[in-house]
Amino acid sequence: MRLAIRKDSVRRRVAVAVSHLAGIGVQTTDTPQERATKTALTLAALLLGTFAGAWTLVYFWYGPTFGWVTSLVYQMSLLFALVHFARTKSFAVFRLTSLSLHLVTPIIVQVALGGFHPSSGVALWSLVAPLGAVIAYGSRESVKWFAAYLTLVGVSAAAGVGEIASGAHVPAVAVAVFFVANIGGVSAVVFLLVRFFVRERERAIRILAEQHERLADEQRRSERLLLNILPAPVAERLKQGDGIIAARLPDVSVLFADIVGFTELSERWPPEKVVVMLNSLFSAFDELADSGGLERIKTIGDAYMVAGGLHPGQPDHLAAIAEMGFAMQREAHRQSASAGFALELRIGFSVGPVVAGVIGRRKFAYDMWGDTVNTASRMESTGIAGSIQVSGAVFDRLKANFRFERRDRVSVRGKGQITTYILLGERDAAAAKEVP
Repeated sequence: MRLAIRKDSVRRRVAVAVSHLAGIGVQTTDTPQERATKTALTLAALLLGTFAGAWTLVYFWYGPTFGWVTSLVYQMSLLFALVHFARTKSFAVFRLTSLSLHLVTPIIVQVALGGFHPSSGVALWSLVAPLGAVIAYGSRESVKWFAAYLTLVGVSAAAGVGEIASGAHVPAVAVAVFFVANIGGVSAVVFLLVRFFVRERERAIRILAEQHERLADEQRRSERLLLNILPAPVAERLKQGDGIIAARLPDVSVLFADIVGFTELSERWPPEKVVVMLNSLFSAFDELADSGGLERIKTIGDAYMVAGGLHPGQPDHLAAIAEMGFAMQREAHRQSASAGFALELRIGFSVGPVVAGVIGRRKFAYDMWGDTVNTASRMESTGIAGSIQVSGAVFDRLKANFRFERRDRVSVRGKGQITTYILLGERDAAAAKEVP
């Protein structure tokens, strides 16, 4: 158990060290794609530099001086390129330097050792250069590197007739072993690079998907906020970038409600208590509006404005407004106990055509105008505390299903003295049938 834990600990430390070394050229401003590309090329340089150490030792042992010197120069050059990359973060210089070294050095060593067979096919390592170019430069530019690789392989084959380096005699066993090592090493490096790059790409795709999901969440949150301000059809037009959003709606019911005695109450209560009470009451009103298919238009101080008939296919919006008026009274009565104050509402509504639209650019608001809106406001302001006052237009349309009390000679600003009606409640089914 302890041995397994120790192995896991060592493996993690090695992975952290390799990850740190491979990321020496990465900058915080890099995109995931740039980070993966830089890390892959750095990892390739580290791997090939490590394998080059084995070349240097074997070639030094068996005597081909040019071979081990070339291998050592390759290692030192890679080390210099890595240090320069870590300090300057100049990826353009590093990719050109490292890929050129990967391309040329194995070819030189193969020629020095007398060709493909005596060198155990060491030129295969040059394949790392065009593969790295695919990652570092892209598919189009990498074609040039692959063409250079094929050209150099052809040149090395032509030049490798006989042993060019004097005294470069490598035993047959060593040649066979190095064939396996070179082919296996190249295969391992290619596999590791491709695996690493694919893993980084998958990681980048995963991060991108997470970012898209967060963006989608933000978009959904923004849409919810938008729908809290605007009716759904209007919000959709706003998202589509319509310039001026305005419409003449032929049949809309508009209700106003305010709290009786609120001004005196707000002067006596602490500000926090006033806001908590209004928030609780108006939030409950919002839920009532949603359940009735109605739209809260705005609040002004203690006044609450709601409308129906903004959505197509809502013929019963006037009855829904009437039912909401009664529900608002019940809710105010219910919250009176917790508020420590007898919350009483004065409610008024009317029905008819309105002009509606969105006003403002940054702090936009949906509002409506017209005689219907003015009449509804007057029904509230001239109403009776604890009652619902409506216009004659409402009475004419709801008298079959609701009970009313007539009020004559009510003075309404802009209209003079008119007849209004106090909405008392719904008729029972039998009484509704008797109404002409």
